[in-house]
Amino acid sequence: MEKIVEGDHLLDNHEGRIEQLEVNDLDKEKRLRAVEQSYLKLENTILQENRDTRLL
Repeated sequence: MEKIVEGDHLLDNHEGRIEQLEVNDLDKEKRLRAVEQSYLKLENTILQENRDTRLL
């Protein structure tokens, strides 16, 4: 009986760890999207500055 209780505890522990990993994955996904957005803005700014410089 003790092994069953111990097994249930381990299973609960794994479920909690998996849920935490999923939450962390979502957070990292949001941060990655923010970095991609920032990169695109920077790239567009650089392209615009190059155009402006050529026009001068």
